[in-house]
Amino acid sequence: MFARYSAVITLLENKINKLPITINLIEDLLKAKGWSILKYDVNNGKQIELLKQYNIFAIAKRTKAFTYKRKTEKIIFIRSGLSANEKRMLLAHELGHIVLGHMADNNVLGYKPGGLIDEGQEDEANEFALEFLAPICVLTKKHINTPQLVSATTLLDDKRSRLVADEVQHHKKYTEYEEKLCNQFNEIKEKNIKIRYIVVAIITALILVTATITVNYKSQENIEQTQVIQEATPTSEPQIMDIDVVVTKSGQKYHTLECKHIKDKPNLIHMTINEAIQAGYEPCEDCKPDSY
Repeated sequence: MFARYSAVITLLENKINKLPITINLIEDLLKAKGWSILKYDVNNGKQIELLKQYNIFAIAKRTKAFTYKRKTEKIIFIRSGLSANEKRMLLAHELGHIVLGHMADNNVLGYKPGGLIDEGQEDEANEFALEFLAPICVLTKKHINTPQLVSATTLLDDKRSRLVADEVQHHKKYTEYEEKLCNQFNEIKEKNIKIRYIVVAIITALILVTATITVNYKSQENIEQTQVIQEATPTSEPQIMDIDVVVTKSGQKYHTLECKHIKDKPNLIHMTINEAIQAGYEPCEDCKPDSY
């Protein structure tokens, strides 16, 4: 329970109010806490030497990410070549080790001397990561209660989405800090409503001004009315960062809806280009923005 509580508090303290949680966001949190993130390749000679200098090569070969802390050195090692979603889950797990204050005699959090896994620390970090990426209270409030909805909202894999959906279906009572988090996630919705009201008010004012000008200045009616309409009406062409694209949970690229690489693929997740980039995805070779 403490791991879940810590995940909710982390979301609250960092004013996070939107799902899915992105790789960039997690990396920013880690860097703000003074941690460096270093990619490694166990087949790269220079990187192998570096890992051996830290006496962590054996662990690096067995796992895809781990956290190293020794005196003033604070490094998160993560393998290169991972999918965006896998990287996101691993970084959330390592963030859990850090937030929960885990310690290790061999300088690698989640491990005991001799390279043995510390099951207690690993379970806590896993629990933190799942709650951080898919806060149960928020999903319950929003009625996101099936594995499909959970997966589409949080980008979790099918196995974890089923676990979360089951938790959501059994979640009944909200703690005080859970209520605060739910309110925090609603703030963005309330801001959007206020913005819409302001836009409507501005457009209404423009219409009234235009009507007044029309009565007094008949000769300029067409020119002024056209200018006001052009200023008040948004362009019909979508901004490139708002174009709809799709991703797969196991891939590293995003694709346009017409892309041949996603033809007949199941379980595609829709989002905007901006959301895909924030989640750590890159355009496939056939879907780079300059080709639209």
